[in-house]
Amino acid sequence: MFSKQSLESFARYRVLISKIFVVFLILIFVFSENIWIHKPFYKWLWLILQSIGFILVTICSLGRIWAAVYLCGNKTFTLVTQGPYSMVRNPLYFFSFLGVIGIGLTSCSIAGLLLMVAMFFLYYLPTILDEEKTLERFHKENLEDYLAKVPRIIPNFSLLQEPELYTIEPIGFRRTILDVMWFFWVYLILVIIEKLHAFNVLPVFFKIF
Repeated sequence: MFSKQSLESFARYRVLISKIFVVFLILIFVFSENIWIHKPFYKWLWLILQSIGFILVTICSLGRIWAAVYLCGNKTFTLVTQGPYSMVRNPLYFFSFLGVIGIGLTSCSIAGLLLMVAMFFLYYLPTILDEEKTLERFHKENLEDYLAKVPRIIPNFSLLQEPELYTIEPIGFRRTILDVMWFFWVYLILVIIEKLHAFNVLPVFFKIF
């Protein structure tokens, strides 16, 4: 599906691509207005979706931190198979998906939600395939059983195994916490944008659904 060259090229620029997409997405919401914003039900709909979005973003953040505990200092050269990695091969991406859904719901926009989900798969699918190829180079002998047992994306909670003690890299863990904060920043920005539109502070150039 993806060539080795395309995967490596995407891996080099994926952080830049994600930042450009986030800025583009925020600009869309800054200068647009939901077609239902003046409907009587919109206030309650937005409150419900915002609450669900906050819960999903929180689960996403805590889940990514949990996964980072096992990954920091052990990435690539160690085949991590404990903690969240015992029940799903890509827990960081699973929890990130929950965060994307949460932010999409917070936008209270069907178009926004679909755009975020589409971008998620375009962004993470090549990343997952690239990382699996990297693991194959370093752990070819031990990887086969792990791949056969543990699902790629959807967790199997019955497989969860956790050690009593685990060694991590503090610097990598700190960086992960800073990365996690982006989900809350985007969530907060969308909430502020929605409020500014409600008070007619921001200009509206087009409407979205």
